[in-house]
Amino acid sequence: MKKQRWRWTKGKLWFCDSCFTSIRVKRNYKPEHCCNGFECGCYGMPINPVFCDKCEQKIFGKVLR
Repeated sequence: MKKQRWRWTKGKLWFCDSCFTSIRVKRNYKPEHCCNGFECGCYGMPINPVFCDKCEQKIFGKVLR
């Protein structure tokens, strides 16, 4: 039995913050939060959300790259 070799990809798997489908993001992506949701109106949601192409088109009117 051979050892499984891990393939290096250009990104890591993450979930879209709107519809929760799996998408690829940059390896160094970390969601940033301003607080835990108690102190302001952000409700603990990330400042830099990640969206899939379908959700970006619905929200912004076009796909941002």
